[in-house]
Amino acid sequence: MFPKRSKYLKKTIGWDDLGVSLKTDTHKYCGEPVSIGREKGKLFIFCNRCMIKLSGIPNEEYTELLEYCSDLEHERWSSWQKWVHQCSIKNDDGSLTIPKKKVDRWKRQIDTSYKDLTEKEKESDRHQVTPYLDYILNKIL
Repeated sequence: MFPKRSKYLKKTIGWDDLGVSLKTDTHKYCGEPVSIGREKGKLFIFCNRCMIKLSGIPNEEYTELLEYCSDLEHERWSSWQKWVHQCSIKNDDGSLTIPKKKVDRWKRQIDTSYKDLTEKEKESDRHQVTPYLDYILNKIL
């Protein structure tokens, strides 16, 4: 998962978050895949094997990525809320009542880890992530 926490590295090197390999690049010295991590809120690229930081990601690129993903997230949230409102019952005072069937289903999904969801539910989550992932991978690969 990205980012994955490493207490050892945080304590010994000061790196807060270390991610999994997302790039196809390899470290020229050892040939191992490089990964993306976070140090003091800034992203950087590092070698998994050598445990050395190779380079940082420029602030402009980080800001662009943050804004793009924030825009996608707002779009996703707006679409979700529109759907929730459409499947809810509008009360006279303007409030909404969500049907019990929907509440039960969402409660079950909330209480279920991703790995235990049905394949259809996982596919729905993948569909939501695809615009983020496509953009991020196009930016860093």
